[in-house]
Amino acid sequence: MYSPTGAVTSYVVVSGVIVATLVMSVLQEAAVEPGFGGQATTFEAQKRDLAATQIAMLSVHVNAFQDWEGSLPATKQWPKFLTDGSPNHPDAYLTRMPTDPWGRAYVYRLFPNGRFLVLSYGADGEPGGEGENADIDSSSKK
Repeated sequence: MYSPTGAVTSYVVVSGVIVATLVMSVLQEAAVEPGFGGQATTFEAQKRDLAATQIAMLSVHVNAFQDWEGSLPATKQWPKFLTDGSPNHPDAYLTRMPTDPWGRAYVYRLFPNGRFLVLSYGADGEPGGEGENADIDSSSKK
């Protein structure tokens, strides 16, 4: 950029140097360490992260159903309401129901206290478990 005082040009150059430095440090970190930010990332850990993300997305849709209909969906409505819509929201919430990263359907549980869980049973597909076999649900903290 042209500026009679040179102030704008200096600002652009300094900004460019700062951005380039940040990009280089991120690339160096990624090249030196297995995984991002110095933490090793295994394929199973990535699957668990994907499941947690999908569960969060499904939970948002369950909450949207509650906003539209005034109540949480019954267990028998799961997952039909997601792909078919509901009485007050006739459009589908999702074009298709995702499966968990291990190829199994997500589970929806509605409790008498008005709370719900969306969950995956982890790598082994069985309730409970530890490590990569541990359940992942909408109440979990990452």
